[in-house]
Amino acid sequence: MPVFRVRSSSQDFQRSDVLVSTPVSDASFSPWTTPRDYTHYFMQPAGQDKFRLDIDVLSFEPTEASNVRTSLDRVTVDAIAPIDEEVGTNLRTYDFLNDRTANWTVRPDQPIIQLPGVFNDENGLLIRGVSPPQLLRDDKNVPIEILFGYWGSDTNITFESDKLYRLRWSVSSDATALNRAALPTFRFRTNDSSLMLSTLVNIDSANANSRVPFDGAVESYDMWLVAPAEVVGNTMILSFDYLYVNKAPTGSLDIDDPMLGITLTALEITSFPISAAQTVTK
Repeated sequence: MPVFRVRSSSQDFQRSDVLVSTPVSDASFSPWTTPRDYTHYFMQPAGQDKFRLDIDVLSFEPTEASNVRTSLDRVTVDAIAPIDEEVGTNLRTYDFLNDRTANWTVRPDQPIIQLPGVFNDENGLLIRGVSPPQLLRDDKNVPIEILFGYWGSDTNITFESDKLYRLRWSVSSDATALNRAALPTFRFRTNDSSLMLSTLVNIDSANANSRVPFDGAVESYDMWLVAPAEVVGNTMILSFDYLYVNKAPTGSLDIDDPMLGITLTALEITSFPISAAQTVTK
């Protein structure tokens, strides 16, 4: 089975929430001949009245079955009422302004992708690119610039059944109000220790109205997830990603500035009983 991905995005793509099923370990979280459900939470940015839903099938490995047919049976969209904060249990709080790295480490990706230029932990977990990035060529010989790197941590926080998890990520940047649309993309990722499950929140400075941090002010973003039965008992792996991609470095299709720094300042992880997520509409 190839990688299976569920995505929900605001209409302008300033925020995307993603659920990923990867066929590793025993691949029990992947779809097969018996239909199965995937529960995916997403948050719509304020001021947005439309959203997109997409499913993807990705195959990057020659061992994955390229002839597998994957069928979407149905989608149910529920609106969840506000959750009572008092029923939540704080599992961990990271304060990167005072605790420095808190056992998070820099984790590079494959050599073909250039790392950003600076990782610094003096005032939070900072990632900053380089200018100009290394020029690569895609499969059609189009010039492309890619910078990717991240801070990550393997934790001892164990996924439990019947729990709803909220991860509140707090981020600052050195973009100004005038150039905040040039801030590179940043992401939050939570994997289980088997790597079968991955949830992501992708924040893109799609336009001048995008909710991204600027002028040093901190913006917080909530990620919600539940642990499917296949990963209960596994532990959380946490990642904070920096992603700069320019597919036309000699043109003007990409306005992001790789020299702008993005900093993770805090992270709070809270669990709620799944019964706290009450459906109000469908």
